[in-house]
Amino acid sequence: MCHSKSFNCWCSVNARPRGFTLIEVLVALLILAVAMTAWQLRISGQLDNLAYLRSKLLAGWVAQNQLSYAVLADRFAATQPQASSPAVTQTGEMLLAGQRWYWQLAPSALMPATAATGANSVEQQVMPIEIRVSATSAAVQNNPAAILTGVLHAPVQPAE
Repeated sequence: MCHSKSFNCWCSVNARPRGFTLIEVLVALLILAVAMTAWQLRISGQLDNLAYLRSKLLAGWVAQNQLSYAVLADRFAATQPQASSPAVTQTGEMLLAGQRWYWQLAPSALMPATAATGANSVEQQVMPIEIRVSATSAAVQNNPAAILTGVLHAPVQPAE
């Protein structure tokens, strides 16, 4: 038996019970549940955003690859008359990162051609093209994941 009055002993008759009541524990669990739900919603939103950004990045890479192919085809067409030029709309598909991507390459209305300015004008030495990329073939035209505009140049003929 504890007879000291200066310390709160476990055996004291007037000692206050220690610990939490059932109501306090339930309120703490409720606060914890609300906080965890808010945290889960935030993390799931960030994961959705991550998937969207990954899709945009991969679509941009597909568009850059198609621009590189168009530049090479343009250079090859300058040396080989039978080679196809990107002056007409072309469509295709490509597999990148385990996903099929659909692309469309078309002449762009970025810079209108002007015939009155002469053969050495910038407008007659370049051909703007636009590349649209999407994960579905139906969305390439209306809702692409990436649009890239590039410029192909016509080789300058040496002066005679």
